[in-house]
Amino acid sequence: MFHSHIDPDPPTLILQGDLTIEHAQDIHAQMVASLPREGTLTVTLAADEVDSSLLQLLAALAREARQRGLGLRVRDSGQVQAFCLRVGGKVLWQTLGAEVVT
Repeated sequence: MFHSHIDPDPPTLILQGDLTIEHAQDIHAQMVASLPREGTLTVTLAADEVDSSLLQLLAALAREARQRGLGLRVRDSGQVQAFCLRVGGKVLWQTLGAEVVT
């Protein structure tokens, strides 16, 4: 199951549940819809399940944010970071400027 919520002030996208290829189209749509006109978008990840499609979507979101002159913060409880590092995504994780919150 996948659930998302966009809070416009401050711009925050909360992604919860199965952040996998099965939901990639919906996740992508929510990411695009949540990009603010200016400032920084915070993406909060609360994953039950994750796969490499989420990493690809986060990388694309980071690229889009940079092209628009926006900031991007990724907050994670640790599961996505652990997956990212396990599959060799240390540079991606650092590029995202992600932080782990408990």
